[in-house]
Amino acid sequence: MKELSRTVPVTGIWCDATGTLHTWRYLEVVNGLVEAWFAQVGYSFRAMHISGDVGTPTTRLHLDVATPAALGETLQARLRLLHLGHSSLGFHVTACCDGAPRMDARVTLVWVANDRGRLTSRPIPEDLRGRMAEWLADVEAGLENTGEGAPR
Repeated sequence: MKELSRTVPVTGIWCDATGTLHTWRYLEVVNGLVEAWFAQVGYSFRAMHISGDVGTPTTRLHLDVATPAALGETLQARLRLLHLGHSSLGFHVTACCDGAPRMDARVTLVWVANDRGRLTSRPIPEDLRGRMAEWLADVEAGLENTGEGAPR
């Protein structure tokens, strides 16, 4: 299983007056990792949105914050692909600081095309699907993509 990771410094612009990370900034961490992941599989957001006229809107998001991050901390953020469907992708994104959990997110994206201003679900192109499949998490590692609410 491949995993994408990056460090994310918690700076003042990301925090409230108490030095606590604004919860919604975790969504930027998630999106930043997703964008970096697409670049790793060879299909940048620029190519997707501008040249390809396709996109991957978020259709489901579950975010848990174990302990708010604080100003000056450095988060170790990780992304794993849990599900690769016909037109959907399911990711697990975590962030911790010095091994202590800060954030846990599950996100589902759907591959869509812009059909004259109307977004419609489309199959993920096969050549891209092959590169994505290399990132699928090992089900035996407890990262199953089945059950209620699983992406399709």
